[in-house]
Amino acid sequence: MSASTLTPPAGPAQDAVLRASDVSVSGPRGVIVEPLDLELAAGKTLVIVGESGSGKTLTARALTGLLPEGVHASGTLQLGERTLSLAGHGLRELRGGGITLLLQDPFTSLSPTHRCGQQIGWAVGGERSERGARVAALLAEVGLAPEVARKRPFELSGGMRQRVALAAALAADPAVLIADEPTTALDVTTQREVLDLIDSLQAKRGMALLLITHDLAVARDRADEALVMRSGRVLERGPAARVLFEPEHEYTRSLLAADLGVEAAEALAGASRAEGVSQPNAVVRSTGESGEAGDELLRVTGLRKSFPGQAAPALAGVDLSVMRGSTLAVVGESGSGKTTLARCLVGLERPDAGSIEFLGVASGPRRAQIVFQDPYSALNPALSIGAGLSEAAAVGGGSRSVEDLLELVGLPASYAPRRPVALSGGERQRVAIARALAVEPELLILDESVSALDVSVQAQILRLLASLQERLGLSMLFITHDLSVARAVSQSVVVLRRGKVVEHGSTASVLFTPQHEYTVALLASIPGRAAAAPHSPAGQPAPVPEEKD
Repeated sequence: MSASTLTPPAGPAQDAVLRASDVSVSGPRGVIVEPLDLELAAGKTLVIVGESGSGKTLTARALTGLLPEGVHASGTLQLGERTLSLAGHGLRELRGGGITLLLQDPFTSLSPTHRCGQQIGWAVGGERSERGARVAALLAEVGLAPEVARKRPFELSGGMRQRVALAAALAADPAVLIADEPTTALDVTTQREVLDLIDSLQAKRGMALLLITHDLAVARDRADEALVMRSGRVLERGPAARVLFEPEHEYTRSLLAADLGVEAAEALAGASRAEGVSQPNAVVRSTGESGEAGDELLRVTGLRKSFPGQAAPALAGVDLSVMRGSTLAVVGESGSGKTTLARCLVGLERPDAGSIEFLGVASGPRRAQIVFQDPYSALNPALSIGAGLSEAAAVGGGSRSVEDLLELVGLPASYAPRRPVALSGGERQRVAIARALAVEPELLILDESVSALDVSVQAQILRLLASLQERLGLSMLFITHDLSVARAVSQSVVVLRRGKVVEHGSTASVLFTPQHEYTVALLASIPGRAAAAPHSPAGQPAPVPEEKD
């Protein structure tokens, strides 16, 4: 019996624009996605949630005929008055004008060598004389100036690139938009702007939206209907208000339990306060403050860094301190200077001015190590896991064996001969952490290290980091655009904006009772917080304030 028979849709919608029946996906090793049914109504949003490998993206690609080589779909698709087989070639005619797919990473989905206007023009088609005006109109619809048409993707921010990709997706006036993790790599304010834009365009055009996400807070905020998948099967479906708040299936409940959303973070912080748990282990100094007495590990003073061609500095006099055994979170939007700060701390960038001291000694690469966002690009694909760890230990003078390093991050010794391509995203991130630990650092810097992981894997990695901190006495500097994660892992927080520290202090004070208007605006942008943004009128999100010098 198919999963769709066990969990049928609630009932046919009278304004459905798409109906898919008995959709399944198979590969060389057999069935990948078991038969399922789904229905999309005009102006409504169906969200598919589940862990990595659950079949979410393959289901979306099956509906657009964009499956990878060697993978095939079966089933039928009804779009308007047309009914097509998913196994045939008729889906090509529906792409764009019928169904369009917005991918997760616009930097890879857009051509790096062509101007944005050209790429939108490819989707527009028609006479060249009319194409420019149509491209300008589409850019305006997604909130971009006409000048963007002359720029290439690498000249734009992540949020602007996603808007360009959205403009291209809308060029043929699709009836159905499939958005596959469209905001995963964006900071909270940009994420909210992009999702609000998609909502407004959906309402304006009457599109049906299929949203694929591992962010349950986004799903709760945006969806009308929800479908939960695991290992290629539909386990639960129904109204989002029920499935994502009062689920019936044990797996859905486990996803919600793993979610580090606003409610969980607030409950955790509230329990800590109620139990009188103090969080004294990290201090942050603003300019002119001496900082609390204690076992200080890292002191950064007056750090400045500029890059050629940029009017404003990436770092404009940053001061902070981290105490031994503590976690300091550094939060802020894209372009705030977070990653530049991390690169300066590990010697990948040379600051223009200021000092970085470890216990009063000039910094060195073995005192601090960094774990990047994408372990697949950070690990050498040609080396086995064991060879990569051995190399890191030899270069850094570490004494731990490959087996010890794998054990530290919860992986068996049998993983040593494997290459990164054979591992899941969570397993690759564990290897990246092990590589950083190979040189036995005192400070571990994590640059968006869990942002691309689904909620259950994210929770596993965060638990691993907490365990390593306790076991090894590590200090951590955790860079993240996810304020819910910052709340869950840190004792103290620095808020960066345009290279400056605008607020700092304990996690409880900064992320629950913020004083700076910019921090208030960041918190208001967290999914689920729009209706109750701090220091803002009820139901109105706090605007991101203009910079004040």
